[in-house]
Amino acid sequence: MPKLSIITVNLNNKSGLIDTAKSVIAQTWGNYEWIIIDGGSIDGSVEVIKEYANKTNKLVYWCSEPDGGIYQGMNKGIEKASGEYCWFLNSGDSVHKSTTLEEVFASEFDEDILYGDIVFKKETGHYITKKTNYKLSPSKLAYGNLPHQSIFTKTKILKAKNGYSTDFKIISDWLFLVKVICKEKASYKHIPIVFATGLLDGATSLNPKKHKKERNMALKEVFSKKQRFFYFFSIPSLRNKIRKILVLFGRS
Repeated sequence: MPKLSIITVNLNNKSGLIDTAKSVIAQTWGNYEWIIIDGGSIDGSVEVIKEYANKTNKLVYWCSEPDGGIYQGMNKGIEKASGEYCWFLNSGDSVHKSTTLEEVFASEFDEDILYGDIVFKKETGHYITKKTNYKLSPSKLAYGNLPHQSIFTKTKILKAKNGYSTDFKIISDWLFLVKVICKEKASYKHIPIVFATGLLDGATSLNPKKHKKERNMALKEVFSKKQRFFYFFSIPSLRNKIRKILVLFGRS
């Protein structure tokens, strides 16, 4: 059984898919499998997938067909995954460097959730490093987030939950973390390594109003009114708000 299943979801992002593919097959550590779920692209992405299917035996499964959105695509990947952990590295995201997986798996761990740091690339070409070396407390998760590119999750947990909820379009990966960590006490460990390079133009940043609406709905589902009030004004929450402002003005 491979140690890691890398799952890439793509829709009409040929150039981003190429960047992701190059970083995946460049890894010096080889105990992984790669799965690509394409949502029926018409921009040449399928030709790229076929090219890499011929280049590497790590690409063990791929499909290209219309689906109901990113979480349905991620769930398709989970169904096909046979690794101990799943890592969602979608088109446009890249493994940070060729030795990243070798460095990560040099550590000893058996936790349910493994998380590292991430570098975000802004449209200006500048890079922002997001450090995640903090305890995943309810207040941290309720009004903060861990980017999916920086998380390895045990496949058996994802499969037991039937993957991510498709009731939401933007926040289901965050909601999954909140539930399994805050409610079900899943174990976790931080590895002080940058896992991935991502882009600051995901669904959250492109649809801030929808993100806020979905998140508020989900918070009511998970936490009581008293808990939400306490977490909203907690120090981690306030720090997160300040961090967002600094990022917005290019100071972080």
